[in-house]
Amino acid sequence: MHRPLALSLALGLGVLAPALPAEATVVKALSLREKVDVAPVVIHGVVDRVEVEWEVPGARIQTLVTVKILECIKGGFEPGDRLIVRRGGGQIGDITQTAPGLSEYEPGEEVVLFLEPFGATYVAIGIGIGKYEVGMMGKEKWVSHAPNVAGVTFREGSPPIVEPIRPMTPEPLHSFLKTVRSYARKIPTEPTAMPRKGAILKPPPSLPTLQQP
Repeated sequence: MHRPLALSLALGLGVLAPALPAEATVVKALSLREKVDVAPVVIHGVVDRVEVEWEVPGARIQTLVTVKILECIKGGFEPGDRLIVRRGGGQIGDITQTAPGLSEYEPGEEVVLFLEPFGATYVAIGIGIGKYEVGMMGKEKWVSHAPNVAGVTFREGSPPIVEPIRPMTPEPLHSFLKTVRSYARKIPTEPTAMPRKGAILKPPPSLPTLQQP
């Protein structure tokens, strides 16, 4: 049976990261280009509603997120279409089920999602790394991404390297979408300067905090 990437990338990797917290979620580290290549569906949309229900009564909870599509970059949907994104866990009454690194969703939230099919629904690829948030900085929309997970990198002939995934430097939405579209169409983009090894990426100090529109 097909196992979603969101699950398969996270299974069995915790033993590779003894320096990380025992409860940390570890997924395969993917660049933005790799995410576009791996995800069958890439959309820019707005969260319409969030519903929590029993997947298995009394045992397992799931959260179903309905997203209205503003733009389908990859996957064959049209603007105005809606799809359902499944996320494991949630809260029903006094019972809460969750796992480190799971993305949270709020009605009205604007997002860019990298998705794959899961039954009649979709799931974000690689726990915590398939969702990008869109918020306002001044009068312009910016994209941010700060997954609370660790990433494992495999290099031929070397042991796997596991380290926390660093947050991206916020980027204007229009330029971020332009890059994602170019990857989906296999169009080369202009080279950009790479940070030095070990550099910590932070938002420019002059930029205000992201706020949802």
